[in-house]
Amino acid sequence: SKMAPSPDWFSGFHDFSAVNEDKNVWYEKFSIETYPYDGGTEGGDTYSTQNTPTIPKEPIREIRDGGSVYANDDDDILPVAKYTCTLNSYSASIMDIETDPST
Repeated sequence: SKMAPSPDWFSGFHDFSAVNEDKNVWYEKFSIETYPYDGGTEGGDTYSTQNTPTIPKEPIREIRDGGSVYANDDDDILPVAKYTCTLNSYSASIMDIETDPST
């Protein structure tokens, strides 16, 4: 998800399976907190849209320092979003459901 107004900051997740691989069952519900990432296309450490382009473009990186994403006096970067997914229905002939113990 884009973190407007910044043109190249975003948050999201990848490589997460909604299936418990050990038991081969769907999770009934799960939540994932996500952190800010910098797309590497503009300089700067704020949400500003007035930053100069990064030439050459830099690799995408998790924001671990700087600017307007500090959430407290300890300079900790805290999550910027929380995705919560709930299974509404499924075919019992394919898989069973398991409640994720972390939610």
